[in-house]
Amino acid sequence: MRQRRWLELIKDYDLEIHYHLGKANVVADALSEKNEPTPEQEIRNHRKTDEKIREIRERIKLGKAPHFREDEQGTVWYKNRICVPDVDGIKKLILGEAHDTAYSIHPAVQRCIMI
Repeated sequence: MRQRRWLELIKDYDLEIHYHLGKANVVADALSEKNEPTPEQEIRNHRKTDEKIREIRERIKLGKAPHFREDEQGTVWYKNRICVPDVDGIKKLILGEAHDTAYSIHPAVQRCIMI
């Protein structure tokens, strides 16, 4: 539908449309990218300001935090889970990404009426 409207708009102009493969169309890709931070970037941005994560980091250095580890980027892990700073924005970002993606476990609520 949207393409039809554009075609109606440009049909009177003398122009040529050239298709570029994704790799060759670097300028358009760069312009169309969103600059919204990912949850992982937000976790890394706030890891230094969260008091609990700083305490865990100190305990890791002393060897008094079993099952905790710090990776090369400075992210603190508990077993195989990332320690998320206690910041509401990060929690909302993670929950939003988990629920709003097309590959979510429950992308929409399906209600069944049992008779």
